[in-house]
Amino acid sequence: MFIGCSNYPECHFIQSPNKQEEPEQPAQATVSCPECAKGALTERKSRFGKAFYACDQYPKCKFAVNHPPIEGHCQYCGFELLVEKKRASGTVLECASRRCHKVQESE
Repeated sequence: MFIGCSNYPECHFIQSPNKQEEPEQPAQATVSCPECAKGALTERKSRFGKAFYACDQYPKCKFAVNHPPIEGHCQYCGFELLVEKKRASGTVLECASRRCHKVQESE
């Protein structure tokens, strides 16, 4: 069974009657890409269903991180992006640079 538009040749709308409305996701603050400075980091899903955050200027920019991005500067290397990691001891901010990855000290 399905619900379809009665104006079939002009309208191709089809919907399953059992489909429940998904609650709207809260709007996420956009974080600019530190690599190209033109794009923004957006949430995407891998083919396995895992969330990651990548630049919306792909394929020109291939910057991506696996944890939610937070605007800020690294205290050690000065990189322009931090990521939020959840650990057993609590949530920590870590540098998003591939070379640094140091945990930031809370202020």
